[in-house]
Amino acid sequence: MITFMPNRNRVFKGESITMTCNMGNHNWPYVWLKDSQKVDTYMYYYTIPSAQVDHSGFYYCSQTVWMGVPIESETVRLEVIDGLVIIQPLVDEYGRSYSLTCHSPLGYTELSTTFYKDDENICPFREPVDIDSWNAPGKYRCERELSWNEFVTDSMSLHVRVDIDSWNAPGEYRCERELSRNEYVTYTDTVFLHVRGKSWS
Repeated sequence: MITFMPNRNRVFKGESITMTCNMGNHNWPYVWLKDSQKVDTYMYYYTIPSAQVDHSGFYYCSQTVWMGVPIESETVRLEVIDGLVIIQPLVDEYGRSYSLTCHSPLGYTELSTTFYKDDENICPFREPVDIDSWNAPGKYRCERELSWNEFVTDSMSLHVRVDIDSWNAPGEYRCERELSRNEYVTYTDTVFLHVRGKSWS
């Protein structure tokens, strides 16, 4: 089993992500593969310090143990998002329900969050949004209004021509002003949930 830190397989571009291989013996070397190509060796965890879009793909870990027999983990998907909002579905350990959460990068202030299923507002009063598996299939969208402060400094040099009697005037003068601008923008992200399996007794 592979776990993610932070606990989601969809991360922002530039974000750090660590995948941990929870199988085998940590005293034996591991091999990490992405899309069946080796990307790292030895450690039971694999860290991408600054994820880029081309880090997206399917990952698994492998370990050769006693008698040279390899064991492999399940394959997991990592998706790197070049945007400002991520909607993340999480399934419970029994596969009976889903939780939806909405994420934004550090440095942004959340003003409001709205969830949609098939373009219909399901507007919860809190996160995460819990969904029973039977009602889960569909297109889910997270819409979030964000704000940030942008500070702009402008400067110029003022050269003053003075009379010889103005003893304190000669020199270079600079005018500097710091401006603050609040911007409010709404961003969205969408996922599709497909549920397969038998009913529970």
